[in-house]
Parts: sequence; C-alpha cells; structure tokens
Amino acid sequence: MLIENAEKETKYESITIAGVTKINWKEFESNAGKLIDSAYDGNASAAILMLKKLVPEYNPQNDVYKTVLEEGEGS
Repeated sequence: MLIENAEKETKYESITIAGVTKINWKEFESNAGKLIDSAYDGNASAAILMLKKLVPEYNPQNDVYKTVLEEGEGS
C-alpha cells in the first residue's frame, strides 16, 4: 500500500519499493474491521468502498465494482 506516493523505482518497470509511511493504526484497524464485516455480511458494495478507502490505488477491473466506486464518490 503506497501512501503519499512514497515509492522507489527498481530496475524492473513493474516493481517498486514502498517507503516507510506512518498511518493512524487505530483508524486503519477500524476500517479493516469494517471491510471484514462487510464481506462476512455479503455486502459487496460496502466492502469495495472500504477497500478503496484503505487502498487508494485500488482500481478494480470488474465493471460492477467500478460502478460501485463511481456511485460512492457521488455520495
């Protein structure tokens, strides 16, 4: 997970090294719990939105998930 573009290039185009990033651990842990709860409840839309919150670089290839994110940005 890259936060604030903290990355270092390698000689391989598809591989980067993430830098050390400080995050609010309690907030991250809470959001990860919400993601897990959404998945257990079968609420795919809530899970996708929480995944995007946890991993801003997440860009799904699935059109349904893309739509969920687009609609979530509007709310």
